[in-house]
Amino acid sequence: MKIQQPASQYLLPHSNSQVHQNALSQTENKNELDEKSTTFRLSQKDREQLSNTDDSEQVKSKKDGLPQHIQKMLEQIERIKEQIKEEEERLVKLKNQTDLNEDTKKDMILQQANYIAQLQMNLLTLVDNVKEAMKDAGITDPGVLISAIA
Repeated sequence: MKIQQPASQYLLPHSNSQVHQNALSQTENKNELDEKSTTFRLSQKDREQLSNTDDSEQVKSKKDGLPQHIQKMLEQIERIKEQIKEEEERLVKLKNQTDLNEDTKKDMILQQANYIAQLQMNLLTLVDNVKEAMKDAGITDPGVLISAIA
């Protein structure tokens, strides 16, 4: 059986106070680096919001350079898109209603679906009109129209 030697013989020839001071200075240096190199990370939501803000600002600046009648047409496109969303939500609520007679419910669903289809046709017609107005005005940048449609 072999007897193990104490670990002190393997230490460098520093005094205990020097070893302790070296350890403290290394810890302090590490803390200073940690404090200086603190990084902040944005959440995915924040990054998307920042990137969308840049895009929307570019689109707004492009829209500002358009003739007044085209700007109004683009605003109308936005309003119709919002109206379609609202009507689709109403259709979903109507489909989920249980307090109506089946025939009445079917008729109301059909009427609501027809109304949404009419709004979508109006939207497509307005988009065609905006394309034509942009062509007549000599505007070749499709980015404004695409952003209004999307």
